[in-house]
Amino acid sequence: MIATAAGFLNHVFSHMSRKPKQKARPQKNAAARLGPVVPPAGSRDWIFGLVLVLAVIAAYQPVWHAGFIWDDDDYITGNWTLRNLDGLKHIWFDTTATPQYYPLIFTSYWLEYHAWNLNPLGYHVVNVLLHALGAILLWRVLQRLELPGAWLAAAGVCR
Repeated sequence: MIATAAGFLNHVFSHMSRKPKQKARPQKNAAARLGPVVPPAGSRDWIFGLVLVLAVIAAYQPVWHAGFIWDDDDYITGNWTLRNLDGLKHIWFDTTATPQYYPLIFTSYWLEYHAWNLNPLGYHVVNVLLHALGAILLWRVLQRLELPGAWLAAAGVCR
């Protein structure tokens, strides 16, 4: 009887130690796990994104008729590094050429200066669009994290 019990226990434990065979699930690539970049045709997310952009534009409506203010003299109107290609080199390689060493920001000012010269409207349009992009990115990240009220949080930041 002991031999039979030992054989039985041996049989039970040998089956318990084996992992059951599972069906192989197809692995999704990273893009498929994150979902589509562009929402599907039936999705209403694009409407929420458009409303968010319109909210940013409405919040920054006063800038359409505004000029340069505060530190814009140091950063744009009086900044010699924005005038030519040599200035762009100084933006990146001379830490004292601009009021603060932010080469990416001053490169964007350099590009804007060559697109708009000293017309403040161009700078304001770029700034408002960057704010809208930031609000949309915040909304999508919070939405991806499945936080309730993600859109409202992003809309509150835009003002």
